[in-house]
Amino acid sequence: MNPLSQIEAQVAVCDQCRLRNTVINRVFGEGDSSASVMIIGESPGREENSAGRPFVGDAGQLLQKAFDKLSVRREDFYISNILKCWIPSNKITTDIKLECIPKCVKFIEAQIEAIQPKVIFALGATAMQVLVDIHSSIGKMRGKALAGPHEVLVVSTWHPAYILRCGGMGGDKTKQRRAAKEFISDFRCALDVAGMPYTETK
Repeated sequence: MNPLSQIEAQVAVCDQCRLRNTVINRVFGEGDSSASVMIIGESPGREENSAGRPFVGDAGQLLQKAFDKLSVRREDFYISNILKCWIPSNKITTDIKLECIPKCVKFIEAQIEAIQPKVIFALGATAMQVLVDIHSSIGKMRGKALAGPHEVLVVSTWHPAYILRCGGMGGDKTKQRRAAKEFISDFRCALDVAGMPYTETK
């Protein structure tokens, strides 16, 4: 059994926090097991809980647009989350941070060690804060290459779900466009640091 399969087997039987009571499918991760870039989000959403795959809902569609924009393929990355189980409220609350993340973080660290990427592209504040152990905002830290687990550099950006919220139900479309442009800029930074080729389309 390869290292990722061993870690996935451990995730499949994990019962260390309250999320075990509401999960349908644990979302371990998928993609190239020797990827130069790992993309790590915060937690699976409702669609991911049903499918057992990361970033297949609305946020995943936005991530796919970023892949298309830079002419790169989803299958050339390894995609996962800090938490492997869906949070019914879709919010990482203080009690989830205190109870569940400390129990789950060993799995993502083991995945990073097994894959040994050159760069981690961290989506959202929780992923950034866990991976680089800096309690600051994405607005201040996005687009910077910071030291992460196992000496892997971490480039952080907005979570796609945040970009979607910016423009929804009376949201600020100008703010949404700005965040989307910053996401692409940060993605380019991650690819540049990893030495991964891309071609930006108009």
